[in-house]
Amino acid sequence: MPFPTRPESLRVLCLDGGGIKGYTSLLILRRIFLPKPCDIFDLIAGTSTGGLIAVMLGRLNMSIDECITTYEDVGGQGLRSSSFYDIEIMQDEIKKIMDRKKIPRHTSFREGRSPTCKLMLCVTRAEISKPDVIRNFESFHPTAENYNCTIWEAASATAAAPMYFKGVQFCDTGEKWYDGGLRRNPINEAFSELSRERDWKDRKVGCVLSLGCGVAKSAAVSSNLAGILKGAVAIMTDADDIARVFASSGLGIELFRTHRYFWFNPDENCKTLP
Repeated sequence: MPFPTRPESLRVLCLDGGGIKGYTSLLILRRIFLPKPCDIFDLIAGTSTGGLIAVMLGRLNMSIDECITTYEDVGGQGLRSSSFYDIEIMQDEIKKIMDRKKIPRHTSFREGRSPTCKLMLCVTRAEISKPDVIRNFESFHPTAENYNCTIWEAASATAAAPMYFKGVQFCDTGEKWYDGGLRRNPINEAFSELSRERDWKDRKVGCVLSLGCGVAKSAAVSSNLAGILKGAVAIMTDADDIARVFASSGLGIELFRTHRYFWFNPDENCKTLP
């Protein structure tokens, strides 16, 4: 896929939420190109497990292959429980990843200076059910809030779907967080962020790559692990609907017409969980 030069245009990667099927997004990404995403994209936006992947790619600077292997480990260890996934196990796995990369566990998610690859994670403040985002950079927009948290707190907060996980409480502030709620495709939040931030105000959007996880067949939510995985139906359907609405909007049509918007979602043959 050809990319305009970085200084002249913005490159945006959007990663849908979709439970364990977030793995699909990484497989699609690997088929598209080989460089590290943090060296390509100006903004990576993610929600739920898409947010977890965004942290691994953008904040931990992983290659796509490294992220695939790591995601398999986190998924295997972090999704063990009778009726709910164990958020503490997931957090421990993220901490171990940081240990292997020699990143101190107390490292802040927000970077000290403006990073080349900026991240935004869709979350929800539990106490007031307020949709919000956590950034790895400081926003100076008057409507934006900048939250203090570690890398492992941010990663687990955006992945903490309330149907499956307990909320994540930040040690520094005591605030409790869940994932991005119904915002299972973060493309609208990404464009809102582009319009808010002064660094991006006068820069043209050169490429938007939006990766879905497919739309699974309807199934009832069960108390066993296999049933819970298949219960991610509403999550993935909602992400697909958001993508279609954006694609039919004036902005989406213009970006597609000028070959700047790329939306990849698994076809029917990939929609059923094994």
